[in-house]
Amino acid sequence: MRVLLVGGTGFIGAALANSLIEDGDEVVCITRNPAKAIQKIPQVENIHHADVVSDLLPKSIFSNVDAVVNLAGKRIPGIWTKRTKNLILSTRQIATQNLVDAMRDSGVGVLVNGSALGYYGDRGDEILSESADAGSGFLADVCKSWENSAHKFEGRLVLLRSGHVLGLGGLMTPMKIIANLGLLGKLGSGEQWWPWIHMDDEIGIIKHAIKSVKITGPLNASSPNPLRQKDFIKSLAKIMKRPCFFPSTSMMIRTVLSEFSTEILSSRRMVPSLAVSSGYKFLYPEFEDAISQIIEMGRR
Repeated sequence: MRVLLVGGTGFIGAALANSLIEDGDEVVCITRNPAKAIQKIPQVENIHHADVVSDLLPKSIFSNVDAVVNLAGKRIPGIWTKRTKNLILSTRQIATQNLVDAMRDSGVGVLVNGSALGYYGDRGDEILSESADAGSGFLADVCKSWENSAHKFEGRLVLLRSGHVLGLGGLMTPMKIIANLGLLGKLGSGEQWWPWIHMDDEIGIIKHAIKSVKITGPLNASSPNPLRQKDFIKSLAKIMKRPCFFPSTSMMIRTVLSEFSTEILSSRRMVPSLAVSSGYKFLYPEFEDAISQIIEMGRR
């Protein structure tokens, strides 16, 4: 295949690009930072310098492209200032809108467009398959706008609602630091559901979505076994052989992280109904197996 990738220098994008190349596929990468792309995905030969938020891509870039994967977007963790929130929204909504406009009449058959667990808002113990309604809050509004922009695509559209992706980087980086400092503990009540997915399964589901005509619309990218946050932390502490008795109250988290605290304290019991029903086989369905593999990889 010839796959055009937007956001190829990110945590997921770089792993996807390298995996596609290992499979023998050709990758075209659009990036604002070609030097970073050369460093993170050195085997990609077709690197195009463009900012999808402000630049309209030329039609020629989609020549002979079989699929487009759009993972562009400013990282969400951190304190949300007004400027940061604007960037979180614009680097998703406007970038997707411009990408879809540029793809009109291009002949590209499938678009896998990023979205996230934030779509569902804070839902307690409700089981959230792809048919669940959108929730409320800033991240839910961002995801709705993001997905609405993608809906203008003329071909088969997959909306990739990813859970917490675990690998060498991403969420695991601060988690390992906290663990090594002996500061692991439940966050807030600890009862909130955290949907998670191993990076290998995140990449596997994206490639499955590209190839499977059965998959269209929302697609939850998460393990079939979501965990409550307190169990997530306990399992991590057990595998890393670190203590786990340093709780942070909801009030403390809200004071330190302000509005971003909703990302930590919200509960989303997300399940990958479509991935399972369409035949995807998880490599790491169990959390302890996933974490053990990642930690072992980090030691090599």
